Amino acid sequence: MKTFCYHFIFLTLSFTPMLGVAADPNQFVKSNTWELSVSTGFGKITNPVKGNKDLSLWLLPSINYYGENVYLHNTDIGYNLFENEHVFIDIYGKLDELSLFHLDNASLSAAAVSPFSPSRGPQSDISIKVQRSATYLAGTKVGFSFDKQQLSFELLTDVLGVHNGYQLSALYQWRNSFNFGKVSFSTSIDYFSSKQSGYYFYLNESDTHKISPLFMPSNDSVFTQHPAWMPSVKLEYVYPFSEQLSFVSFYRYQHLNLEREDTLLIDTFNLHSFFFGFHWKLYAG
Repeated sequence: MKTFCYHFIFLTLSFTPMLGVAADPNQFVKSNTWELSVSTGFGKITNPVKGNKDLSLWLLPSINYYGENVYLHNTDIGYNLFENEHVFIDIYGKLDELSLFHLDNASLSAAAVSPFSPSRGPQSDISIKVQRSATYLAGTKVGFSFDKQQLSFELLTDVLGVHNGYQLSALYQWRNSFNFGKVSFSTSIDYFSSKQSGYYFYLNESDTHKISPLFMPSNDSVFTQHPAWMPSVKLEYVYPFSEQLSFVSFYRYQHLNLEREDTLLIDTFNLHSFFFGFHWKLYAG
């Protein structure tokens, strides 16, 4: 069941805009339209959390609905407040993508969460489970479209009270169609508030309540929450064989910028994700 969740959530975050559908109403999709599709192939997402495995991608389902003003894009939900040829303003919500890295809870040894550890003793075998919950972000999305380019901004906050943080995002995307297929290049930057970043990227005091005092970090600053930045670039390629079948692929690079890199919970700051396979449109109407 976890594997299916990885795939479903990831498709929401990274892939479906290049598959001929888009979450933004200003893309002029027919109203009151349902689209069901699935992509199969091979891909991976780097998981920066210590003790958690990289996420494998092989089955990517997609469910989309476009109404007069409301749209559903897998787990993304939007309501269009205003749009014209070049501008749109939406009320918008989506799953917090940082929770993706915690679907498989990390198990860390006491030594991994302490700046020192005794050379012997029963405590050296102690491990703790780092558990984080998924949450939903909602707020405002504003976009500007010109020819083959789009620039969009999001201001979203935690609406379920899991971490009570907020996120700011900016995305630039260029798309074009050629005889050899469709190509898209995008670059984005995400800002995660100290509460959001602290919850998903840093060790919390509640994580260590079962550890012997001998293993507790000597400096409380390891529990201090800090904001984070994550710039990224992504390249996507689609070759349509027919209306129903296409070859699809993408590669995305993200760099995690943390104020304190000795977070104890994160072991890599360069994140890679990719997928290549085939996309089937199962239903549209």
